[in-house]
Amino acid sequence: MTQVCDAVYENGVFKPIGKPRDVKEGQRVNIVVDETAHNAKLTDARAWIEKVQAAAAEMFAEMTPEEIDEMERVMLDRSHFFTAPVPNE
Repeated sequence: MTQVCDAVYENGVFKPIGKPRDVKEGQRVNIVVDETAHNAKLTDARAWIEKVQAAAAEMFAEMTPEEIDEMERVMLDRSHFFTAPVPNE
């Protein structure tokens, strides 16, 4: 059986990210190091970030300075983090 399992190489040991399926403790396996898959994931992530940045820039371009200030104020307000929601009365 062949499966793909992402791993990190640390201190001379490959450490899987997640648990490989159907691999028993102590079982010997072959490992193929494929950096291109990781690089492709980074490329995909960068493309996604660029799309989000472009969408944000487009949204901000249509806002007044006052609207931008209000949005930043709300986004940076940490008083609502990790608190129970207040029920509507």
